[in-house]
Amino acid sequence: PNMVDDRFIFSQMPTAHPFTFFSAGNLVKSKNFDLLIKAFCEAFSENEDVDLKIAGSGSEKIRLRRLIKSY
Repeated sequence: PNMVDDRFIFSQMPTAHPFTFFSAGNLVKSKNFDLLIKAFCEAFSENEDVDLKIAGSGSEKIRLRRLIKSY
């Protein structure tokens, strides 16, 4: 049930650098933020023009921070 309000509309992607991926949600195991972090690092670890920003709180926050530091 991740509904998007009609106020949000499509717009052209900006060409600013770095490109930023953004994900927000409850930092709980079932949301699989660890997989997001691992996949991002695998795909973009050698590209400094791409960022990943994560917003949220939850029981996995400390573990996810450790995972990010390990990469």
